[in-house]
Amino acid sequence: MLRYARPRLILRGVSRVSRRAASSGSGDTLKQHAIRRGDAPQETQTLPERPMLFMASFWLRWTLIPGALVYMVFWADWGEGDHVFRPPRRWLDQQKAAFFNLSPEERDLVQSQVQMQQSTPAVADPPKKSTA
Repeated sequence: MLRYARPRLILRGVSRVSRRAASSGSGDTLKQHAIRRGDAPQETQTLPERPMLFMASFWLRWTLIPGALVYMVFWADWGEGDHVFRPPRRWLDQQKAAFFNLSPEERDLVQSQVQMQQSTPAVADPPKKSTA
């Protein structure tokens, strides 16, 4: 019984559209109905350009929030106790230490180059010609 009940809504200023038109897959019938009534504009309308404030807000959100998050995780002072950001900070310290340290092969290479430079005598600069 309730399956066939319809709500009794009265909408002022809205014309009735047949069920066949409303249930069709494409909205062409509804568009044609609106055009016949004069409700729909004949030409397409373009959206106004977004103001500069919206664009600035968008870019500030995408830069400041991640930047603040990175700062809070890696550089903010949370005290001496253990906290949730200790493991990422330890990882960053390991990466920095690995970047600024030489591997054993690189150390051997540098030491051999230093020994070669110390064993060869320095070549004196040729005398400069005076232009007097």
